[in-house]
Amino acid sequence: MESLGKQDKLCDPSDTPQRTGLHILLVEDNIVNQKIASAMLSRQGHSVVIARHGLEALDSIENNRFDLIFMDVLMPEMDGYQATSEIRKRELGTGTHVPIIAMTACVMVRDREKCLVAGMDDYITKPIQLVDLEQAIARAIPPADTGVIEKSAMRFGHVPDHVPDVVLDVPELMDRVDHNRNLLSEIVAMFVRESCRLMDRIREAIENHDAQSLAASAHILKGAIGNFATRAAHKAAFKLEKLGLENSLQNAPEVYRVLEIEVDRLREALLDLCMKEPE
Repeated sequence: MESLGKQDKLCDPSDTPQRTGLHILLVEDNIVNQKIASAMLSRQGHSVVIARHGLEALDSIENNRFDLIFMDVLMPEMDGYQATSEIRKRELGTGTHVPIIAMTACVMVRDREKCLVAGMDDYITKPIQLVDLEQAIARAIPPADTGVIEKSAMRFGHVPDHVPDVVLDVPELMDRVDHNRNLLSEIVAMFVRESCRLMDRIREAIENHDAQSLAASAHILKGAIGNFATRAAHKAAFKLEKLGLENSLQNAPEVYRVLEIEVDRLREALLDLCMKEPE
């Protein structure tokens, strides 16, 4: 595998035509992220199979041949690190190597090292952007591919130090759904249902002093919120996830109240956007 610093070897998709018609496995437990990423990939002419966690991914690989795998890192049942390690074990002696691209909000050095050790080839950060998907595909399987898939240089996406403190970034969201209002309505309906369910689980976890359930539920909600560039809600969900991971729930009720207000604001903004007439 190439060293992390060799950015000059990465393909720039603006210089070459994009590969289309790839069979891609998308391993992601968040249903909002599933919908957005699969829609983006489908618009690029790829076929997509969805697995909700590592165990489902392994089952899918048993019955299908994939050109590329986008792998979430933190998932229930089996996480992305474990699933990738198992896939690499199964490839030993076969002469095959399916590119695996990590998808996660984690950007610390230790997270990079875990991806490398597990056998991942590349890395994109959440919330998922179309340009990041395109660039990752171009690096993993260049358009002029001769049938031999080489490992790409590991690349770790950049997360901006500052995200505007807005309830909803409408232009970015509309770009992400390709200005498809039907897709927008589907995603908003999914988010409203999922956020209500997760908020209930978070409240119950706090009431029951269940730190593990709190961390898991807040992590999933944080990922869904991240699709809409709403800083305050994302920050509150992150705080609750951190409190759960640290098993320190003393301030959790206070943070939950902030999250409840911000998620309500986000839902209202999303529903208003769906009702708004297209310009």
